[in-house]
Amino acid sequence: MKCEAVELYYDTRGSYRRVMNALQRRMGIKPSHVQIFHWINELGENCKGPVQIARELHPVWSGCLGLDSKALKVSGLEHYLLLAVDLGTQDAVDFALVERENYDAFSMFLRQIKLKIRYTPRIIVTDLDPAWFKAIHHVYPGIPIQGCVVHMERIIDRLMPKRNRTMKQEELKKLIRQFLYASSLAEAYQSLQEIKSRRDEWTDEGCTQAINSVIAHHKVLTTHLKVSDSFRDNNITESVIDKVEMKLKMIRGFKKVNCARNSLKLAITHYRFSPFLSSRNGNNGKSPLMLAGVNTGNINWIAYSQRRHQV
Repeated sequence: MKCEAVELYYDTRGSYRRVMNALQRRMGIKPSHVQIFHWINELGENCKGPVQIARELHPVWSGCLGLDSKALKVSGLEHYLLLAVDLGTQDAVDFALVERENYDAFSMFLRQIKLKIRYTPRIIVTDLDPAWFKAIHHVYPGIPIQGCVVHMERIIDRLMPKRNRTMKQEELKKLIRQFLYASSLAEAYQSLQEIKSRRDEWTDEGCTQAINSVIAHHKVLTTHLKVSDSFRDNNITESVIDKVEMKLKMIRGFKKVNCARNSLKLAITHYRFSPFLSSRNGNNGKSPLMLAGVNTGNINWIAYSQRRHQV
C-alpha cells in the first residue's frame, strides 16, 4: 500500500484526498493524510539522488545546461531550489535545496555537477544574476554563457510597463525584441547599432535604463548564435521547476528542510521517468531519461529509486 499511495500521490498532482479516496476504493482501507506524508518522507529519504542515478543509468545529454532557482517556504522561511536541466533532453541533471541564492551556493552546486555527475556543457543558459555568472566562470572556465532573453524581456517590461507604454517606448521595445530574437549575429548587431545610434530619441528614465541594460548584457544575450543547436532562453528549466512544484503543493507545510528535500528527490525522480503527454516537440510517450538514451521500459520508478530494496 505504501508504494501505491506514493505513486498515486505523484501521479495525481499531489492531492492527499485523491490518494486516500483511491486507496479506499481499491483496497478498502483509507489511510490518514499524516500516514501518506510519512510514507512519502520515508521513501524520499531512501531515494537515490541525481549523482547515483547518473552513475547507474549513464544518460547521454546534449551539453546545453540550463540553470535556475525557485523560492520555497520551509517552516515559514525562504529556501531556494536550485535546478540544473539538460535542455536538449529536458532531463533534470541535479538539484539542491539551499538557504541563500549567492555565489557560494551556486558554485558548490556546479562543482557537484562537474565533479560527481561529470556533466560537460557546451553552453550554459541562466538568468542575468551576476552570482551565477561568477560561479560558472569559476567552475566551468571558458564555457560559453547565454543570458536568458526571456528574463531580459521581463526586465524591459518592468522598466516600460505595457499598461502605460508610450508609442516611443513601443518602438524601442520592438527594436529590443528584434535584437533579442535575431536569427544571426549580423541581424543582432544591426538592431543593436540602431538602438545605440538612436538612443537620444528615448529620454525618459525607463527607456534609458532599458537601453543601458541591453547594451551591458549584449554579449551574453547573443552567445547562442555562436553555439550550434543551443538555446536562447531558459523556458525548459522553468517548465521543469513548475512541474516539480506542482507535485509539491504542500511544500509550505514542511517543518524540516530534510522533509522538503526528501519530497523533492521523489518528485524529480518521478519527473525524469514520466513520459511527456502534451509535448510540442514530438516527444509524447517519451520520458526525459528516454530522451537521454536510457531504456526505462522495464523500470518501475519507485522500486528503482530506493537505495535499499524496501518496496
